[in-house]
Amino acid sequence: MLRLVAVGVGVCVLPERIPDRLIADLGCRKVRIVRPRMRRLVVAIMRNDKATVPLSRDLIRAAQAHLE
Repeated sequence: MLRLVAVGVGVCVLPERIPDRLIADLGCRKVRIVRPRMRRLVVAIMRNDKATVPLSRDLIRAAQAHLE
């Protein structure tokens, strides 16, 4: 999934404990999803060097809004 994000196919939601160095080496970043309270902390992974496409951005916003 990370490689798909790295090549610009989309975003993914994964456990927070994925090493920061691995994410950075792929040119991606973590976006913390705060609510709803989950059993595990998860983050959305997206490219650092490219603007997030509207569909992906809307998906993340919807998830964050739903989780509040």
